[in-house]
Amino acid sequence: MVVEFRNFNGQSVQPNDVKLKVYDTEQVLIETIIDIQTDNGRYYYDYIAPQHDFIFEFSGVVDNKPILARQLQKVKFI
Repeated sequence: MVVEFRNFNGQSVQPNDVKLKVYDTEQVLIETIIDIQTDNGRYYYDYIAPQHDFIFEFSGVVDNKPILARQLQKVKFI
């Protein structure tokens, strides 16, 4: 999973305290991951997906304000 945080002007920002939270589709927290890797402003984590849909959320803090990106990930086995 990869995220690049941007402000309202579309400029890339570098938040502090970046975390990844994974929820089930009922919005129940499955796990919180704090060991997030970064590469040129992109934050990523190699996650082994469960066998069902899930929601992931990257969050952090920029200028003492929260920032987050959230997405529903559909799991489809082919």
